[in-house]
Parts: sequence; C-alpha cells; structure tokens
Amino acid sequence: MVTPFHEDHKVDTGSAGKLAEHLAGNRVIPFILGTTGESASMSPGQKAKLAETVVRTVNGRTPVLA
Repeated sequence: MVTPFHEDHKVDTGSAGKLAEHLAGNRVIPFILGTTGESASMSPGQKAKLAETVVRTVNGRTPVLA
C-alpha cells in the first residue's frame, strides 16, 4: 500500500484510512511499510501512526502486513 503524505511530508492519515478501507472492502490485505520504498525516509513515529491508522481502519476484517 502506498503511503499518502501531505505537502509538509507528514503522513496523511485520512487518506491512508480511506485507502485501507478500500483495500479491506475489496478483500485485499494491506501491506504497509515495505512495498513502495518510502518507509526508509519515515520516522519511527510516522511508521507507528500509519500502522495504527490502518489497523484501526480495517478493524480485524483482514490482516495487515508490515
């Protein structure tokens, strides 16, 4: 799953939640922090925020891979 960012380089959790909802709603397992390369430039806090957002959004409907 691509990580959406705001122009100030902060994680766009609203868009991340919408994307996670779309994926889970279509029975696609979100794979975060490893597939598109942006995780290398993210702080530990940004990574945690993204993971929390995605896990909360899918709410057990599908696993989340990270």
